[in-house]
Parts: sequence; C-alpha cells; structure tokens
Amino acid sequence: MMIDWIIGKKQPDDRQLFLWNMIGSGIYALSSMVLTYLTIRVVGADDGGIYAIICNRTYVSSDVHLYCVL
Repeated sequence: MMIDWIIGKKQPDDRQLFLWNMIGSGIYALSSMVLTYLTIRVVGADDGGIYAIICNRTYVSSDVHLYCVL
C-alpha cells in the first residue's frame, strides 16, 4: 500500500499530505536544532551564537518570502 503511494499509482489524499508535511517539518526543525547545537559546541558560544541568530533570521526571512507575508 505505502509503496504504491510512493511510486505514484494513486493520488494522495489530504490526510497523507498533512502527515508527510508534518514529518518533513519535524525533521527540518530537528536538523536545524542539532546543527546549531553542534556548531556552538565546536566553535564556542560567541561564534556559535552568531551562527544561530543568522540561521534563525534566514529561516524566518525565507518563510516570509515563501508565503509573501510582509
């Protein structure tokens, strides 16, 4: 059943799309948190903090641009 959906033999419904969107958003959030944590551990709090702020502002800016929210 899942393989048929992944391959594309049937059109996904809204529930499946919502589930995949939630999974993708969770993985994205977890990976950004892990990368920020590792960066702070490797380069230190000062430089790692700058990286964290830049990544946070970049994510927000890309979301604003993506959804045309001004």
